[in-house]
Amino acid sequence: AIDAANDGDTIDILKDINGNIDSTSKIGFTINNKSVTLNGNNHTVTLNGGFNNDTYGIYVGGDVANTVKINSLNINAIGVERAIRSEGSVNVSIDNCKITTNGVGINVKGSNDFTISNSDLVVNVKDNEAFTYHKRSAVLVSGTNANVTITGSTINAINDKKGQKPDSPENASWT
Repeated sequence: AIDAANDGDTIDILKDINGNIDSTSKIGFTINNKSVTLNGNNHTVTLNGGFNNDTYGIYVGGDVANTVKINSLNINAIGVERAIRSEGSVNVSIDNCKITTNGVGINVKGSNDFTISNSDLVVNVKDNEAFTYHKRSAVLVSGTNANVTITGSTINAINDKKGQKPDSPENASWT
């Protein structure tokens, strides 16, 4: 549905989705060079990345200024290095979503705007030592002229390893 979508289209997710990200493609869903709205309708997308480096649950990119909106979607990115990555000059907004991962929650790279509103981001660092880069980042901004706005949202970084001190407070929360 994403590949067939045109600029301005709304894509409705009608049921829960479970999938594996293979070590060749390394991407669950790609939204590239188009402006679309992805309505989750409170469904859950669960993606297993097998703890491969450079894996993305949802990749949003573009060479031209596009706008991508992701609404009311639960994303479980297990063994995925980056749950959501935006790259290029695309503008992304996430509203009323829950993102749970044991990798990087959101990675913003490039000159884009990324807005997170009314959403929950949970990063569990229990098993993420398998990843080479950015092991404990809830929101990683690695671009020039990137703007990230977070409103009405909660970010939780959790280390549930028994007996091991995390690098930061065991349960850090910002609202």
